[in-house]
This record gives sequence, C-alpha cells and structure tokens, in this order.
Amino acid sequence: MDIQKLKEEYLSGLLRGDRRQCYLLVKEALDETITLQELYEEVIGPSMMEIGRLWEVNEITIAQEHLATAITQSVISGLYEHLFSNKNPEYKGKMILTCVGEELHELGPRMLADLIEMDGWDVRYLGANMPIDAIFEMVREEKPDLVGLSATVEENKEVIRDLIKRIKEEYDPSIPVMVGGLAYVISPDLYQYTGGDFLGKNFTEALQFTRKVAAKRI
Repeated sequence: MDIQKLKEEYLSGLLRGDRRQCYLLVKEALDETITLQELYEEVIGPSMMEIGRLWEVNEITIAQEHLATAITQSVISGLYEHLFSNKNPEYKGKMILTCVGEELHELGPRMLADLIEMDGWDVRYLGANMPIDAIFEMVREEKPDLVGLSATVEENKEVIRDLIKRIKEEYDPSIPVMVGGLAYVISPDLYQYTGGDFLGKNFTEALQFTRKVAAKRI
C-alpha cells in the first residue's frame, strides 16, 4: 500500500466532498496491510492539517473545511468495527481523554482515543467544548488511572493549568496527566506552565506513555 498515494487520494476526496470515496479508500487500506495508527498518523491527520492550511490561505471556504471535517468524522465512526475486532484483550486501565474549555478541534484526540482503546484501555472520550467542572466531576466519578487533556489554542492554558492543579490537589496527586495538541507543538513551554506529567507530541509518543502507565499498574 502506497501511503503517500493514499493520502493524496483521501485529500482529493475531501476536497470534492466525496464521503463514500473517502470511506472506501480507508476501508480498503485497512483490509490490506496498513494499520489504524498508520492511517490516522500518515493519512487522515496530515490530510486534515492540509485542509486547515488551505482554509487559512483562503484557497477553500469555511463551508468546504466544515464538510471535510464532517466527512472525516463520519469515516472514523465507520471504523469502530475494525477497532473493536482488533482490540488488545489485555485490560490496561481506565482513561479519561478530553478537550478542555472552549476547544472545538477534536479530531486529533478522538483518533488518539481510538488507538488507546484498541491498545487495551477503557477510554472515556468526552469530546470538545468541555467545561473544567464537568471534566473534574467525571474524574471523581470514574476514578481513572490516567487523564489526557488536549489543547489546540494557547488561550486555554489557564483553564488547563487550573484543571490539572485541581485534579492533583482534590482527587489524586499521583494520577498521571498527559497533555498534547497543536498548542503544545507551537509553544513547547506551555507543557511546563500547565503542569502535565507528560507531553505526547504525536500518537506514537502518547501510546508509549500509556503503556508505561499500564506497566506500573501491573
């Protein structure tokens, strides 16, 4: 499977608004040799980054950007059967993964939630636009072994910092909190400021950290 060609065809499908073609492309790829992680990291993720770039330079409209996002969300939802049929049967723990505050960009953490779930975790993915009070209450109720927080814009650094502090002080000072997202890629110092325990710069690094957390639990 030529991943570069697959990415080009997927991006072309997004730009044409062809949901069926996009789904058939990734389904065929998964039926061959490509893994879900490769599909997310090397095809869907980069394609959506390019869609964002094209919108920023006014080469596509906001409607086209929204359509591409909706298509990709639909495609990802259609892959759940593959996810669960290939899930690691070894239980590794419970995780809460969410965007924080008024974050609306959720495709990255949603894909990461799929990969971590397939790796053996019970992932409670909360999605976009989550108030910190609601996140904290979920942490207290679900008692996870790991928390993951995503940020796309640096403006959310205060709410992330407050949430991490609250989790550590009012729930469990030893619970590992992983952070990630475009905001941390653009501003590496944000990691130290918000107080996370680990910065997952990509899916591979994030998965490696979750496996370390799981190994310490056993």
